[in-house]
Amino acid sequence: RELAIYRRIAERGISVTLLTFGGEDDQRFAAHAPEIEIIPVYATTKRPKRFFPRVLKSFLLPLIFHNKFRAATILKTNQLYGGWVLVLARILFQKKLIVRCGYEFVSAARDTGATRTRLFLMRSLSMLTFSFATHAILSSRRMASHVEREYGLGRKKISVIGNSVNLARFHPSGERTNSRALFVGRLERVKNLQLIIDSARVADIGVDIVGDGRDRDTLERYAKQQEVDCLFHGIVKNEDLPVLLNRCLVFVMVSVSEWLPKALIEAMACGCIVIGSDAPGIRELLIDKENGLLVQPSVKMLGKALMDVRDDPTRHDQLGKNARAFVEREFNLESLVEREINLYESL
Repeated sequence: RELAIYRRIAERGISVTLLTFGGEDDQRFAAHAPEIEIIPVYATTKRPKRFFPRVLKSFLLPLIFHNKFRAATILKTNQLYGGWVLVLARILFQKKLIVRCGYEFVSAARDTGATRTRLFLMRSLSMLTFSFATHAILSSRRMASHVEREYGLGRKKISVIGNSVNLARFHPSGERTNSRALFVGRLERVKNLQLIIDSARVADIGVDIVGDGRDRDTLERYAKQQEVDCLFHGIVKNEDLPVLLNRCLVFVMVSVSEWLPKALIEAMACGCIVIGSDAPGIRELLIDKENGLLVQPSVKMLGKALMDVRDDPTRHDQLGKNARAFVEREFNLESLVEREINLYESL
């Protein structure tokens, strides 16, 4: 999924080198993306096992791979974590730096219960990286406003380019074959999964949960205690998700907060009937009763929405069709690639 936009950019004649923080295992991606040069930094050098020695060694990467950094026209970090490597390379080789963020680093960590010390370090890293950015690519207008306000990056240095979806892979395919709700994502507190389990019990509907995380064991025990028909599938490959999405009766995401949830967009691309919480990051995607259903995050409201869809799914079919049309319009890979290439050329 993350490689798709770079493959398209390379197909347009732009040379793309992807420097990864992995080892030899990352070289397996070369078969999936022959257009891109993939260089795992620890394929030829030993990766320190401990965190701090690993961070210290990362400061040497611009020197170890100086020929690659020097040859580049533009440097781009695909996330803030590890972005200090690109900041150092920008200083050493006087290159232009694009900082790309799919979600807000500090707020996401706060939502998952990060300590004050960790939040301070993450905010400091964000401030450092954005202060050296020539330009930032952010996934949503909400995030653009946040970065402009919190880190002082001028609006002229920000482009809003959302996460793309492989519309050829994620598309509607026939009749819905079960009467179950589906969730895809990390199994953590911010995702509000206990609310889904409680609401499923009220609506007398089964739930499929795809993903993993620190709360999985707790949630499995809770679902069993509540006697809810809840199946935990663990991590499912991205290419296998469309089968589950096209099979489910309804897709549910009732997080406390999101930025630009890829799982939700992929469900909409498959024409799913989608129920989402009226929360930041979700309400930017769902228009109530037009391309999905927005609910207040309570057992009463979510349970009622689940029962409404369960009892008369045909009445809600148009929501799925509208959701697909919305994704085709807003998250088409080709149009996003065009905008990113235009940005490269302007820089």
